Amino acid sequence: MAAQTDEHAPANVPGLSPRFTLERPTPSVQILVAAYILSGIVYFIWRSGTFNPEAMGLSLALYAAELFGYVNGLFYVMMTFRLSIREAPPPLSNASVDVFVPTYNESVELVRRTLLAAKNIQYPHVTWLLDDGNRDEMRKLAAELDCKYLARAVNASGKAGNLNHALQYSRGEFIAIFDTDHAPCKDFLSKTLGYFSDPDVAFVQTPQDFYNVDAFSHRVAGEAVWSEQSVFYKVIQRGKDTWNASFLCGSCVLLRRSALDAVGGFAVDTVTEDIHTSIRLHKKGFRSVYHAESLAYGLAPHNIDTYLSQRIRWGTGACRCCGAKALSSPAA
Repeated sequence: MAAQTDEHAPANVPGLSPRFTLERPTPSVQILVAAYILSGIVYFIWRSGTFNPEAMGLSLALYAAELFGYVNGLFYVMMTFRLSIREAPPPLSNASVDVFVPTYNESVELVRRTLLAAKNIQYPHVTWLLDDGNRDEMRKLAAELDCKYLARAVNASGKAGNLNHALQYSRGEFIAIFDTDHAPCKDFLSKTLGYFSDPDVAFVQTPQDFYNVDAFSHRVAGEAVWSEQSVFYKVIQRGKDTWNASFLCGSCVLLRRSALDAVGGFAVDTVTEDIHTSIRLHKKGFRSVYHAESLAYGLAPHNIDTYLSQRIRWGTGACRCCGAKALSSPAA
């Protein structure tokens, strides 16, 4: 059964541009949600009378753990009950755009593919190769492809420091970022720039999709391709978008420079600068947009070692977002 859509969503839905519909769950999903909520209430009322008086501490701890899981499920339902469906508005005219491709130790051929794709984006822009490896081969590659080249003498604060360094030397009103393993489509800017007609929009995030579907994290069944990130990019981010709560994913994104300036640039006190920069931008009152159309394709982790290394880094950074220092904004 097809999902229901609301063609006349309320104008005060936070974070949504005028061109949108809301995808609502099918009746069968609504029944499942109602059953989850009702059964949880009944269960926890019943559980409150099952504590073991001889081990009250352990009983309460188990009850709290079960309640925590149930409440987390409620938050997930609330976040994903309605999903945004966006239609790209016409792009801004005469906007100045810098396209950043940060690199550290990736191969020349991988970086070449991404730079060529970045240069072929069909909107006037300047392509920058941000080389934190300070390598001669990258300098030559940038010159060969007629891209701007920038390196740092001191490679502090990782990718965030590299991006902040580039902000000092570039002048574009908008900044597009692509990791070296993500090649943008030609219409990336024409599909994302229009959202910035709203002066409160700080960034437009698009999905991170992949072309190597034989990777460790993908499953192929006929014409259908699934990866463990499908739920995040096809459901969670769209649900968060309806609450003006989508966040940066580090690549395949377009940002407003003035919004970054307002929060002191990219967050440098974390290994996941993307999510922490998102928090600072939302805290400052800016809006976010999630455009669910894949406009860039990258290289997924090809084995369990690279997969786990990436997830551990993400998990470490996400845990740090509970820290007061990470959440604070120097410009707040």
